[in-house]
Amino acid sequence: MNKVYSNDELYRLSPVLKPEMRDGVIYIDDFYENAEDIYDMITSRSYPLWKYNAEEAKTRNGIDYYDCRIVDKNGHPTREYFNEHNRILDICRKYWWKGDYSWDMIYEFNCFQPIKEISNELQHYPHIDSQLGTPDEASVLNFLVYMDKVEDGGTAVYGGEWVTNDENINLLYPVEERFKIEKVIEHKFNRAVIFPGNCMHGAYINDYSKYKDDWRFTQVTFYKPR
Repeated sequence: MNKVYSNDELYRLSPVLKPEMRDGVIYIDDFYENAEDIYDMITSRSYPLWKYNAEEAKTRNGIDYYDCRIVDKNGHPTREYFNEHNRILDICRKYWWKGDYSWDMIYEFNCFQPIKEISNELQHYPHIDSQLGTPDEASVLNFLVYMDKVEDGGTAVYGGEWVTNDENINLLYPVEERFKIEKVIEHKFNRAVIFPGNCMHGAYINDYSKYKDDWRFTQVTFYKPR
């Protein structure tokens, strides 16, 4: 029998959060109290392809790799839901925007798996979520929770100028031909990381073969200063 739970129960944060600020990134390990239940939920369902519109679209999604999204709407946000998010935002306010934030009330997970052999010279297309040059305290904040147990790579932050993002054609890009990797925010199961989205960044995988029989799962939320 499937387990029955409320969103508040499933996504409840650990009673004590221990954030660490390192090199402009907040790390919070052991983030969810019920991480194993979230993992079981993710791994027991189907994953819709993302940015895959029609047979005539020139995309490598479904050919070289699977790039999918789980997007569950929270149709009935409760007081506990807002209280939990405010616990996160109070941590953010120590370092960035001090006021209110908005965010989409959804539970969104990026799901990725290679189909063919992929060189680690190819990485997820770098992108930005606020304009380059936006002050950190005015930037959208990227909030990620790594939710797979392979624990390979993480999120790369790059130095360099904006590149036209054609990830709808091919998610993967030879990043080091154009960008310098400034740091990799390391992946760890049930680790939350928060950083300003005003820098070039993208998912980073050291060894794609590790995901041959597993999926890479990352929960994504964007906190937008009001």
